Amino acid sequence: MPELRPSPPARFQYSLATLLILMTIVAFALGFMGTTLGETIVLLVLWTLFSILPAVLVSVAVYARGDLQAFALGALVPMLPLAVNGSVFGSRSASILQGLMALVGVVVLGGVCGIAAAATRRLLRGLGRD
Repeated sequence: MPELRPSPPARFQYSLATLLILMTIVAFALGFMGTTLGETIVLLVLWTLFSILPAVLVSVAVYARGDLQAFALGALVPMLPLAVNGSVFGSRSASILQGLMALVGVVVLGGVCGIAAAATRRLLRGLGRD
């Protein structure tokens, strides 16, 4: 009698059509909430992004090695004024647009600083000063 083997666990399968439908539903839901709740949703998203991004970068800086660690440390540099200031938007009376511009600025500047840090690490490693 043949021996019965347990079947492998079922894997989650999806198609591009399912992803497109899901993304459309999420977009409509966010659009509806944005028009009805207005600035409240935008503030929650901004606060969430400003809270999560440094946490992820600190985790990468601690646990990663090599160029990825150098990038994370460099990308944290533009976030220091946010930590020192204590406010997400730079001042308590800033508008939503200023908050969005601050988010874009921090992400872009973080990427530039991260790339510069990783390039500096590679340059020093190439010169034998690692």
